[in-house]
Amino acid sequence: EPITLEWLSALDNDSILLDIGANVGMYTVIAAKIYKAKVFAFEPEPINYSILIKNIILNGISDLVSSYPAGISNIDGFTSFYIQDTRVGGSNNTINQPLDFELKEMKYKHKISCISYKLNTLLNNKYISQPTHIKIDVDGLEYLIIENGLDVINSPILKSLIIEINPNLKQHLDMIDLLGKYNFKFDKS
Repeated sequence: EPITLEWLSALDNDSILLDIGANVGMYTVIAAKIYKAKVFAFEPEPINYSILIKNIILNGISDLVSSYPAGISNIDGFTSFYIQDTRVGGSNNTINQPLDFELKEMKYKHKISCISYKLNTLLNNKYISQPTHIKIDVDGLEYLIIENGLDVINSPILKSLIIEINPNLKQHLDMIDLLGKYNFKFDKS
């Protein structure tokens, strides 16, 4: 995704990236290895998480990356994770409820247990540092992360967000409006 790569180029060694939906760690690795940013990476899918860890180790960035086999959503605690795509690097998986990227009921292949946190909980309990940049790509439920992360979003330290959205979803349009109240602008590119 060229737009995300361009967005990452604004990072430097003073940056703190929160990578929500890190998958196998492509953006985590670029942020830490190339730009020397500190990264908090969250990925609940176990196969992708294991590859994320391997990529962190192979690239020698363990000192810069804190990774967690957990999801970020609208609940704190144990929940279900629904897996539709079982390939390495697969996506279109979801936490808490089996919904696809259009928020329609999803046919899934596997349901496993996982742990989830609200974004505010992570910051308020000091599990993460206040990020300067946030990437969110969770295939439809991004709006739940934002709604439960306004303490993080409202920080003057936060410089930018990149969020995969579906402009056909009311929940995503409402999220854009909510972020506008915090002085973030929607870039349609």
